[in-house]
Amino acid sequence: MSNNIIGLPMLLFTPASRKDSIAHVIYQNSHDSEQIKRPHAGYMEMVHEDITDYMQATTIDWLVRVAREYRLLLEMLFFTLQLVVVTCMMIACKYEEITKLSVQVICHITDNKYRKEEILQMESAVLNYLKFEMAVPIAHFF
Repeated sequence: MSNNIIGLPMLLFTPASRKDSIAHVIYQNSHDSEQIKRPHAGYMEMVHEDITDYMQATTIDWLVRVAREYRLLLEMLFFTLQLVVVTCMMIACKYEEITKLSVQVICHITDNKYRKEEILQMESAVLNYLKFEMAVPIAHFF
């Protein structure tokens, strides 16, 4: 049996006291997940010594400009190296955004440096690396 009544989630018909309980469980699960999945302090300095602060800043600056141009939500920026970055951006948009960034748009954003097949191959590699676990709480959630 469906948990929807004429397409509306059952949460809409749940008493207020139960909603508070559900909200608490969601918050606690998100908090626990954040503790397990957050990056370790000093990761970049220990593992990626060759990536300079300037390189990181340039990448972030570019991401912010693209997000503004395509009017993406702030949450998307938290989920997001050029092929890896644009692929991660596309994946994050599929997960968070109402309006998706198509592979063609991603090709355009990168001045067609990458073929559609390369982007799709990277998407598959990223998702497999993450084991399709993309529901990581970000600071904006809290």
